[in-house]
Amino acid sequence: MNNLPQKPHSCQTDVSGSAVNQCPEFPFFGASYPDATCIDGQLWDLDKCDESGLISSGDNPPCPFCNTEAFIDYHTDIDDKELQDMNNDESLSEEDKKEILDSNRTKEDATKLAEAIKERYR
Repeated sequence: MNNLPQKPHSCQTDVSGSAVNQCPEFPFFGASYPDATCIDGQLWDLDKCDESGLISSGDNPPCPFCNTEAFIDYHTDIDDKELQDMNNDESLSEEDKKEILDSNRTKEDATKLAEAIKERYR
């Protein structure tokens, strides 16, 4: 499909009782192989498990495939109102505004991220 390296078979996924979506597994948590799977609209790291199965990190991000709006919100650092306020703030120089934008992900950036993941791994 995408010629990605296979994930290690160190973790057996026991998802009995959970709604496992038909979303693809894909690299997300820093691995070069598919290390994320969707369970109940949340991404789980396939590399984090014990003898009982997958372990929640306590902060499972939303899935970009079936929970797109929540994924975008989760990955947005500066919302539209903050962006507008920043642009209207005359005390900020253009350099300050650029620095703020460079260090924060806008809703547009997060939307592009979700679309790129969907396009590449669907």
